[in-house]
Amino acid sequence: MRSKSLVAVLMALAALTVAAAPAGAVVVNSEGGRVSYLPLNEPMGVDGGAPVRSTLPSGEPPLEYHGGPVMHSQTAYAIFWAPSGYAFPAGYASAITGFLENVAADSGKASNVYSVSAQYTDETGHASYIDSYGGAVDDTHAYPTSGTCPTYTGFVETFTSCVSDQKMEAEVELVADAQGWPTGLGAEYYVVLPPHAGSCFDEAGTSCFDVDFCAYHSYTIATERIYSNISYSPGDPFGCGVREYPNGHANGNVDDTLSSLSHEANESITDPTLEAWYDESGFENGDECRNTPFEEDYGTALGGSSGKLFNQAVGGGHYYLQQEWSNDIFDCAQRVDPATPVIDGPGRLAPGQAAVFTGGSSSSGSGGIASYSWDFGDGTTAKGSSASHTFAAPGVFTVTLTLDDDGGFHFSATRQVTVAAPEPGGGGASVSGASSIPAPALRAEARPGSKGLKCKKGLRKAKKRGKTVCVKVRKKHRGHR
Repeated sequence: MRSKSLVAVLMALAALTVAAAPAGAVVVNSEGGRVSYLPLNEPMGVDGGAPVRSTLPSGEPPLEYHGGPVMHSQTAYAIFWAPSGYAFPAGYASAITGFLENVAADSGKASNVYSVSAQYTDETGHASYIDSYGGAVDDTHAYPTSGTCPTYTGFVETFTSCVSDQKMEAEVELVADAQGWPTGLGAEYYVVLPPHAGSCFDEAGTSCFDVDFCAYHSYTIATERIYSNISYSPGDPFGCGVREYPNGHANGNVDDTLSSLSHEANESITDPTLEAWYDESGFENGDECRNTPFEEDYGTALGGSSGKLFNQAVGGGHYYLQQEWSNDIFDCAQRVDPATPVIDGPGRLAPGQAAVFTGGSSSSGSGGIASYSWDFGDGTTAKGSSASHTFAAPGVFTVTLTLDDDGGFHFSATRQVTVAAPEPGGGGASVSGASSIPAPALRAEARPGSKGLKCKKGLRKAKKRGKTVCVKVRKKHRGHR
């Protein structure tokens, strides 16, 4: 949690000196407190040159835990701050809210990049992928003209206004209170700025959007509201964008912004108050996968053509989002690799016959296997990698094995088990093996009146309906308990 004494010292500095972020640093102090920012793309620029202060990949993974909280759920709120004289491109705001709704629609699934953050924990549990969408508001309050950063020229454009982090924090409190939105670590506020609106960490304007960063996240001191600065990334597609547009160009090239938003969302989940998960250099999970040496920021595309590639399917949408660092695989990841449950056990049993079901042949995904859970379809359940069970009544039952990984994601497989009395003269029910329905008993029937019948090994003579026949020798099985 940010120290109030630290904030007081920072605000008391007469010159309000906040040094420009050195290469490799992603956490800096502002007048309002500490912020963690998304650095510009290192090798970009309209002329092939690098931006003014791009951040090189100099983190030292893995991420280490420093004792602070993670977000155990996240309700997303969007504040579209555009006063008179500023406007968002048509379709831009609705595309952002649609993305937040899609992230919420896939809540709890291991199928997109948000799932990677769930592996990180605090003293009370996992940073779960439990997301919801709380709503959005159009904020028309005028941008501050005093006590804020001066207007400036970024890498591409000149900004006609500037919002310091301290003023942005105050705006989050003002708008959230007016809307009756919650405080605390269960929500995140995305402050979305339009074209030509600049922002800096401090009043002096020494660390600013499109000069040092593309977006950042922080939190308010009094109420611990988590918020992110989501500036207009399409204004500088080389320094801040992704330059892949699976959602087209008619919405202001919003795909450039959505990757920045995803970056900040995942860092907020794992390090909301900047004292939870980061490496020894101060890099958070998104920072480790920014400006990677072999252009692995985004990983393998799932589909699309050049210029319209997508690497994420979230809800009903396709997106091109930066990967996040996974301690589980010690690499950047697009999503959690699922565990694969495999059920070994009988396919046919007699009522009252005990059998053992095992999940030992299951394969672990990137998060390993934290627990095994069984549901036998008859109202009984069990825990453990193997379980003994007896079906009391005949019927067809669906046995389900569910594996949980270290992020709390569930992966299930089923198989059907037939419980029935053995047919007269048939073989006994098998109690082991994945393929457990016994083959029909081998029979060799003698011709009427035959007296010299010989049975092959494993068969014995028996009378059946007045005839001498060879039937399979039935072995006695002991149930495993």
